[in-house]
Amino acid sequence: EHGQLSEEELASIEKLLAPAKASIDKAQSKVESRMPGADGAMMEELAQLLDKVKGIRTTLEAVSLTLRRQRESFSVQGTLTKAAEKVEAAAQALVKCQEAEMPFLKGVEILPAEESSKAIQDSEAAVLKTENAINSARNYLRAKLNEAKKYVKELSASVTEELTSHQTRLETSAKKLETFKKETAERKTSALLAEVVEAVTDMEKRVDALKSVAVVLSSEDLESVSVDTLKDAIEKTGVAEKEAASSMQHVRKVYALKQREAKG
Repeated sequence: EHGQLSEEELASIEKLLAPAKASIDKAQSKVESRMPGADGAMMEELAQLLDKVKGIRTTLEAVSLTLRRQRESFSVQGTLTKAAEKVEAAAQALVKCQEAEMPFLKGVEILPAEESSKAIQDSEAAVLKTENAINSARNYLRAKLNEAKKYVKELSASVTEELTSHQTRLETSAKKLETFKKETAERKTSALLAEVVEAVTDMEKRVDALKSVAVVLSSEDLESVSVDTLKDAIEKTGVAEKEAASSMQHVRKVYALKQREAKG
């Protein structure tokens, strides 16, 4: 009762226990069947024999309980080890999220488009892996906490306490992941808007250029303007108009593209 049996010893004793219990059941049944017709001396002898049989049954039940505790102890050791590994795997996956966001923590207000795109892709990939790790650990812990309810009282209490501790650590990681997911979504939105804003700014410059070269043509006293000046203004206005139209088309394309990207 004080020593820890090996797996082989445990299996060996369990193998002997079943037929021993069957023999005790048979002996008790046989003694009890003879008691109704027994006389005084025989009844006393049968009663003593029945007490011995019941004493052996009590001993076997105690052995059975000890074996159950040790069997559950073997199972629990593996369960707790695996639980710790799964929670640690989730924590390590979260570290990858932190590594993925490093480009955004350099102090640069707006990252170059290519670097920003890669950092966001890395962040989203890290989020997916972390979510999978957290869900796997969460499901495992939930299942094992339910199993722990079936253990003997003392073992159930200690296992539940340790699994609950792992669960608390896991939920801390889950909260950090939610914060990271929100920050990643905000960074993605900012990156998408940055390209649209850049395109709109370029368009505005070209529209301003168009207005500038068209000033001559909007003059109230065109008769005082030389033919060469008018020709030059018309030519420049045509070029500026095409550039402004092209820039407007580019804005529309960028906006449509970023809308598709935002939807995933």
